[in-house]
Amino acid sequence: MFRKLFLTVLVFALSACQAGSSAPAAPTLTPAPTQNPTSTPAPEATATATETPTPEVLQPITIVEDLKDLSQADVVKDGEQADYAKRVLAAYKRGEIKNFDPKIVPPEMYLGNGGVFTIIGIRSAIAFDWKNYDMTNGRPMEGATIVQDGQGGIRVIQLWLQKDGTPGIVWYHLTKEFIKANPKIDISTVHKIFNLQPQFAVFPMEFKDERSCQLMGGYETRSASFCRDYMSKENVDLRNKAIQEWIDSGFVPWEIQSGQIEFQALRQSL
Repeated sequence: MFRKLFLTVLVFALSACQAGSSAPAAPTLTPAPTQNPTSTPAPEATATATETPTPEVLQPITIVEDLKDLSQADVVKDGEQADYAKRVLAAYKRGEIKNFDPKIVPPEMYLGNGGVFTIIGIRSAIAFDWKNYDMTNGRPMEGATIVQDGQGGIRVIQLWLQKDGTPGIVWYHLTKEFIKANPKIDISTVHKIFNLQPQFAVFPMEFKDERSCQLMGGYETRSASFCRDYMSKENVDLRNKAIQEWIDSGFVPWEIQSGQIEFQALRQSL
C-alpha cells in the first residue's frame, strides 16, 4: 500500500515537473508587408543652350526721290506699309538712305499753331522751332523715298529725327484723285519733302473739319468720300492720340511709322 502511494506521488510529481518546465510558445511575428517605394522619375534634362534667332531677311528698297523716276518706284499697297517701313529703316541702317548728321539735335515737338486752326481750317499736326536749325543743311526731317500705291497714287516717306538719334517714319499719301485735281501741287509737295526747295518744309497736316479737308483755301481739292473717312471721329482721335504720344515721348509712334496713320502734307514757308 505504501508502495502504491509512493508511486502515485512520484507520478504526480513528475507530471507537475513537466508542466512547470514547459516554456510558452514563442509568438509568431508577422513581418510588415514590404512596401515598394514609388520611385519618382528624374526630370528630363532641359536644354539650356539658347538658339540664336535667325535674323529677318529684309528685301532692299528702290530709292526714288523724283517723280520722273516714279515708274521705277516700289509698289506699296494699302496694308503693306508696316513691312515696307521695316525695309526703309534697314536701308537707313545700312547707309543706303542718307543718315542724319549726328550733330543735329533731336527737335522738341509741340502741336502746330498751338493747336489753333488757321482761317482756312488747317494747321500742322506737329511742329518744332525750326528757327533753331539750319533748314538748308541740318533739318531734323528728310525725305526717304517715293513709292506707288498700286492705284495711281503715290506715298512719300519722310524720316524724322527721334529723341535717341534714330529715324522715325511719317507717311504722306497722295491719291490718284488728288494728283489729278492738283498736279502742280503734287510735284511741289514732293520737291519740298526732299528739300529741293529749301525755303519750304513739309509737315503732317490736320484739318478743322470735312469742308476744310475738301477745299483747302481754294487751292487744293479732295474728294468728299476721302474727307469723310479722313475726318471721321475714330480717325481724328487716332491721329490726335498718336501726335500727343510723339510730343510726350520724342518718338514717332508705331501707328504712324507703320502707315496705319497717313497724313496729308502741309507745305510751309520758312
